Amino acid sequence: MKKTRTLSTLLIILLAFAAALPAMAQDEQPALEIGLTRDFGYGGFGNDIQGTFTIKVSGPDNLAEVAFYLDDTLMGSDSEAPFRLQFKTDNYEPGLHTIYAIGTLSDGTQIETRQLVQDFLSSDEANSKTIGIVGPILGITAVVMAISYLIPCLLYTSPSPRDRTRSRMPSSA
Repeated sequence: MKKTRTLSTLLIILLAFAAALPAMAQDEQPALEIGLTRDFGYGGFGNDIQGTFTIKVSGPDNLAEVAFYLDDTLMGSDSEAPFRLQFKTDNYEPGLHTIYAIGTLSDGTQIETRQLVQDFLSSDEANSKTIGIVGPILGITAVVMAISYLIPCLLYTSPSPRDRTRSRMPSSA
């Protein structure tokens, strides 16, 4: 009975491995990675951005060219590594936008990056969000500085004349 159970378990494991072999044997398409870096401006929490940004794409060694898209509209292309494109959000309408890239390999195969969804802010929106972050930090800093000044002032007591140490030197010296 124990031998049968062991053989059954072994058979199930072998069948599971055999079923997974075709999936492992498939030739995977090379990955194309996309990233967004802030050069100047607001890149707050979440996907809110405003200012100058660079889209960077990396991929396999045989990547020949990368075309950059914003909402299915070609923004530009780059045919030399490192593949990147700088843009300003002020050149586009505020709101949600989808950024992605399509890379062309040296054999003509095209691969697409994942999509980045970003909320382009107007200058006024970015300024108000920045003030919303920086204002409380400055307020807390001012309160801490005031407390660090006031506490020593409130706790300071002047020395009593009784506490003066008497000099051993004669008064004429």
